[in-house]
Amino acid sequence: MKKIFILVLTAAMLLTLASCGGATVSSTPKLSDGTVDLMDASWQKTADGGAMKAYLKDAHAKSVNKAVTDLSFKLFREIGMEDISSGRNVMLSPVSLISAMGIVENGAAGATLESLEKGSGISLDDLNAWYDAWSSTIMAEKDHSLKTANSLWFKDDYLDMSEDYLRKVREVYDADIYGAPFDDSTIEDMNRWADSKTDGMIHKIVGEEVKKQCLAAMNAVIFDDTWRDKYREEDVHEHAFFNLENGDRQLCTMLTSYDEGWPYFEDENFTGTTRYYKSGYSINLILPKEGMDMADAVDKLTGEAYRKLIDGTENKNVYLELPEFCYDYSAETILDKLEAMGIGNLRPGEADFSPMTNDPHQLGISFIVQKTRIELDRKGTKAAAITIVSMEDGCADPGEDMQKNIILNRPFIFVICDRQG
Repeated sequence: MKKIFILVLTAAMLLTLASCGGATVSSTPKLSDGTVDLMDASWQKTADGGAMKAYLKDAHAKSVNKAVTDLSFKLFREIGMEDISSGRNVMLSPVSLISAMGIVENGAAGATLESLEKGSGISLDDLNAWYDAWSSTIMAEKDHSLKTANSLWFKDDYLDMSEDYLRKVREVYDADIYGAPFDDSTIEDMNRWADSKTDGMIHKIVGEEVKKQCLAAMNAVIFDDTWRDKYREEDVHEHAFFNLENGDRQLCTMLTSYDEGWPYFEDENFTGTTRYYKSGYSINLILPKEGMDMADAVDKLTGEAYRKLIDGTENKNVYLELPEFCYDYSAETILDKLEAMGIGNLRPGEADFSPMTNDPHQLGISFIVQKTRIELDRKGTKAAAITIVSMEDGCADPGEDMQKNIILNRPFIFVICDRQG
């Protein structure tokens, strides 16, 4: 049976960063008096554990899910390539960016909507149906290893928001909806929301730049799970080395495992294996062939290449060395990268987001930022992403049968996947 891929996190690791500090789990944020919660209980989204499975029975839905995977790898390449080429670790959450952009896209019209649909390869109706099915399934999971949250913030003394638009983002994206003054208190509230929805892994997403904005859509994704197959004390090797692309070596802690009849995949460019989490999620560990630099590897790993690679999985005797690591990443030029992908008519003065409001404002996207963090160790993996799409008013001034060795002691790629399939 072919697997259904939903990329929660996609990353290229070129160097290990150890000494992870545990995050402090935050409670639901207490917002300032100036921020008003405008959620309507009648718009509440409902959980449905079978939603994604039922959705994927349709052939068209499967093609949409495939398009989401293709878009995810394209976003990873376009947004991360410059840093990868510079030897930096990169980690993006395609599903977080797609979710935040989905909230905004529901308020788009004309050339802006056409550009978003054409550039992504996914119609707005298809995107909404896909997200609705996926998020309803996530909400119904008992273990809650993967959680996602959305919010919409608007300047309530400036914008007269369309009720139809607010209803849509609430019913499909389950977004918290806040009217706020977009001053110092709003900066604090947005950062509190980010901290809370990422279990304290990401404390800050915005700063003074918010004061010039009048609307923002945010998405958070948090993944927290333990290994299904636990590492024993003798499997942990403290003084191992990770080989950097420049030839240097970096001291790290390596986790080792040997499994018979274990998933193993290989093609002309990559080799790799899969490790499973207790809840059923998995991480695909992809090692470029010796001599291939990471930039070239990421360029070759398209959505189609990834599907073929994983679909070719066989059971082999697999020895794996996996380093413990943690790192943060921030992508702050996403809007420029989207335009380079051909997605235009988004900025103030050229965009059409007229369905968002009842008044004649010319809203446009001023910046898109995503921050991520991952901590992978002998116990499991904890990772988080937060994305903000911020808007301002354009008219305002403001050997086939032998053991297979996967030694991840040099740059590699990993993909944390949803368990659909």
